[in-house]
Amino acid sequence: MEYAKDIILEVKDGQVVKNKKESIRTKIVRGISEHKMLTTVITATISFIVIDLLLISSFMSVLMKI
Repeated sequence: MEYAKDIILEVKDGQVVKNKKESIRTKIVRGISEHKMLTTVITATISFIVIDLLLISSFMSVLMKI
């Protein structure tokens, strides 16, 4: 019984062993927190591309009405 409980609770020699498996979400959050500048640059680039596409499509629609 004690052996099964130790396996389930991941106890080894009276100490709790950290879970080695990380979820994908945890890896992404840790990566973002470690690389804040790169994340900011990528986010800004994507947002500028979207704004540029919206402005171009708006300009084209104005030209089509003329």
